[in-house]
Amino acid sequence: RRRLRDARAGEHRDDAGVDRAAVERIIEEKIAPYFDFNRITRLATGPDWRQASKEQRERLVTAFRRMLVRTYSAAYRGYRDIVIDVKPADVGSGDKDVLVRTTVKLPKNPQPLPIDYSMLLTPEGWKVYDVAVEGVSLVTTYRSSFRERIRTDGIDGLIDFLENGQGATAR
Repeated sequence: RRRLRDARAGEHRDDAGVDRAAVERIIEEKIAPYFDFNRITRLATGPDWRQASKEQRERLVTAFRRMLVRTYSAAYRGYRDIVIDVKPADVGSGDKDVLVRTTVKLPKNPQPLPIDYSMLLTPEGWKVYDVAVEGVSLVTTYRSSFRERIRTDGIDGLIDFLENGQGATAR
């Protein structure tokens, strides 16, 4: 009965009863501010970024950000009691680029999942510009699929692909 009432109230819950919009809000408010989505999108787009107009670049960043937030909120919705262990980063006084290593312990999974964050010191503070899960780079993974999409459909085709929520299949 509660799920029905929640659905009528406009909430969108998944099969486990988790409010998708609430998880996305938490990611947008608590995690996304520490990511440099402009840099991530530029790196994932690769050399084709230079061919995009200012408007196309803005749309690409917005669409890729939305897609990443949706993708990662869906990944975390399925788990409760996640334990994230952040390893000490080796940062020198003049360093502007660091790697922050973490492990994520998921319930019912004896092996922790290694997730590394490449971070750059910006005027706004430290920002993530790439994430590697078990050694596989988000930027590199998307770069190959973006390159193929741009080759077949152009920059606007990639933007449409991401805006229509299909980009999550690129991973």
